[in-house]
Amino acid sequence: STTPSQSPTKISKLLTDIPLSNNNNDNNAWNKNIINDISFSFTKVDYDQESLKKKSKSFEENLNGYIVNAKKNMESKRHLWQNTITSNKGEITKLQEEIKQFEKMPLENEKKELSKIQIEITNLKLEESSKNEEIIVLKKRIERVEEDIKQQREALLETQLSKSSPELNIFTDKLALTMARVRGTQI
Repeated sequence: STTPSQSPTKISKLLTDIPLSNNNNDNNAWNKNIINDISFSFTKVDYDQESLKKKSKSFEENLNGYIVNAKKNMESKRHLWQNTITSNKGEITKLQEEIKQFEKMPLENEKKELSKIQIEITNLKLEESSKNEEIIVLKKRIERVEEDIKQQREALLETQLSKSSPELNIFTDKLALTMARVRGTQI
């Protein structure tokens, strides 16, 4: 092994003596001096090749075992996933059919309710038209009764006039005579 040309204390002393000025010419020259003064040495590390090969082989075996186990695990999970999907497809179609049935139920119920309401509306319209007809019939009856009352009044008036006619004639004659006298005196 080789030893470094400078001791660690000398290197640290050089590093602490670094000036903080921005003079580029001085810094470049100073940096070149530091680089020339510092030399590094690497010692050769002796590894045990046999133990390294054993560890490497053991690692490869463990890695291969892990890969095989991971493949088996992934394969079993894939089969489980496929089986789950297959069973889920049956459940999905079953649930979709149930959803369709539940969707149909409210539609059918709404259709039934709508038909009931339409029947009630037609019944109410029929009742209204029958009541309107009754009103028309009643109005006609009222008109006939009023006409009958009017005719009876006129008949009563005529009979009353025929009974009162002789008296009225006397009063009319007397009134006419009285008026004739009044006119004669005024002229």
